[in-house]
Amino acid sequence: MATVKGDLLTPTLTEHRPRDWSAHLPWQLGSQVFVAFLGGPLAVTIIAVLNGVRLRMPRSSLLVMAAIGAVGTVAGVLAAGLIDAGAAPRLLVQIAGVVTSGPLYLLQRSPDRVHSTFSPHTDPEDDYGSLWGPGIAAVLTGWLVQFSLVAAVVEL
Repeated sequence: MATVKGDLLTPTLTEHRPRDWSAHLPWQLGSQVFVAFLGGPLAVTIIAVLNGVRLRMPRSSLLVMAAIGAVGTVAGVLAAGLIDAGAAPRLLVQIAGVVTSGPLYLLQRSPDRVHSTFSPHTDPEDDYGSLWGPGIAAVLTGWLVQFSLVAAVVEL
């Protein structure tokens, strides 16, 4: 029998370290709708951009997501500030948040599928991190900033 000489059977990925999946797991895309409804466009944009970083999306996609969030926030604040009808400002900001979450979801969908396909976990629930803490923080931040802006628009 002849022996094989050379690099034919040597491993090629000896220097490759696998990704640590438990470090910064992304959040489920469907859960971002709750943040959008409760916190408005600013809150869902914060979560979507942070999730994009966790999904290792390119910087250009993150900038597009930030621009979509800025447009949604301005639209929601202007609509809420210009229409004076009792509880309507809160509802208009919530509607703007849900509308803004649509394009943000579409931009994250493909990287999220890549994440779930190559995740080493057998249980799909283990592929994602908890959104409770960051989601509540984003909702409170969204409320504070957006409704301060609505009050400023009403004053004008």
